[in-house]
Amino acid sequence: AKLAAWSAEGLATLQGDPRFYTTSVAMDDVDDVRAALGYDKINLYGASYGATAAQYYLRQHEDHVRAVVFDGGTLLDVPVFERMPANSQRALDILFSRCESDPACHAAFPAVRDEFATVMARLEDAPVTLPMVDPATGQPAVVDASLLAEATHQALVDRSYLAVIPSLVHAAYEGDWARLLQSSSSSSSTDSGEGLLVMSQIIRCSEAWARFDPAETARSGSGSYLVDAEVAGAQNQAALCAVLPAGVVPADDAKAVRSDVPALFLVGEADPQDPPANIADAPKDLPNSVTVVVPGQAHTVGHLGCMPGVVSSFIDAGTAKGLDVSCMATGVPLPPFVTSSG
Repeated sequence: AKLAAWSAEGLATLQGDPRFYTTSVAMDDVDDVRAALGYDKINLYGASYGATAAQYYLRQHEDHVRAVVFDGGTLLDVPVFERMPANSQRALDILFSRCESDPACHAAFPAVRDEFATVMARLEDAPVTLPMVDPATGQPAVVDASLLAEATHQALVDRSYLAVIPSLVHAAYEGDWARLLQSSSSSSSTDSGEGLLVMSQIIRCSEAWARFDPAETARSGSGSYLVDAEVAGAQNQAALCAVLPAGVVPADDAKAVRSDVPALFLVGEADPQDPPANIADAPKDLPNSVTVVVPGQAHTVGHLGCMPGVVSSFIDAGTAKGLDVSCMATGVPLPPFVTSSG
């Protein structure tokens, strides 16, 4: 109800028509910029949602694309949000397996997988109120299962947190909630309504790739630590979408992009949002593409280690054929696990 009221009030203050705040319209604007600059063909680089936007541009303006890099993206006919719980569980399992096979991490946290399950079960039974103020709300800090799930997912997204997740899990298991709250306080939440971008919400309510059905999310995410939090998010989004106007989308919005333009897909093996499975059909849809899966890494990898060189070589050549990607095996190192409590 709060989100719906906030959205109605916010829409009333807009000077533009929010129905046109969609990716397809934005990509037509990008093409106008291309034309105004006098370029016939351009190279595209899209990371995360940028990879979604780049697919729209490719579908609408293929004749003007020389080559395209998709970094941490999902194909347009794959429901990324509905698959998030299962994909995030997979990423967490990969991380726990890495800890179990790492001598230092395993020695420090030999039961990290069981500790995480135990902490989740405890919080489902009874949330914990801390003798401290949550800096994000100014209220007494309360840790519940949803907060732990959302904080874990955000940590899995961000490579800089991967090395500390086992230590945070162990700290929570030991009753040290302060570290968990500190690590999660900077993550955003759609529950407050503060700072929501209208374009983002119009896109999520209108474009096929962003569908977020609560029942399908629950079904496909069964068994995931994140499923309850994501089902709640899907329900909140449904309430929000009920008061937003439908955005302008193309007739083929639900279809995958099919093109012969040279394409390079970059993906972290342990991406909890846009994993390799979300681009499995890339060779069929984009036959002149190459997919590079970087071991152990999280969301978006084009800026890491040797990957900028791979991207540069691809753009220089204008083709994925013969592209040397051998450096990904050792050229994108993961930070060592943090095994201290500091």
